Amino acid sequence: DGPPSVLDDELEEEDLSGNGDVEDPEGLPDLDRGAEIWLEDEVEPDVIATEIIATRTLGLNHVYMVEPKRFLVALEDLRGNDVLDKTSIKFESGRTYVGFRTGRAGDKDFPEKLMMYTCQLATPVAE
Repeated sequence: DGPPSVLDDELEEEDLSGNGDVEDPEGLPDLDRGAEIWLEDEVEPDVIATEIIATRTLGLNHVYMVEPKRFLVALEDLRGNDVLDKTSIKFESGRTYVGFRTGRAGDKDFPEKLMMYTCQLATPVAE
């Protein structure tokens, strides 16, 4: 039936949280507190009809398989009151993407941002 959709309830998920070994843990924000990432089907701007839009909330420090298509990806505070940052991205089949959060909560000089990185395809190394 093709690849799983981001909206399927049976997405594969792998916990990537490490042991937390860093030199100054007090200087880093808690990644499990304060924000979440969600994916949402995009609606064409010229569509006037009412549409049901599906949304999937994703936890930080996890791996998810998503359907290869364009999605709106947003970083939102946990209370759901504010969208801190958002971007549109087209996921391609067979590619790996890394999303991460930068900034500090409540710091107007270093606001929280959502960064999406497309991993480069590896080329075989000749021996």
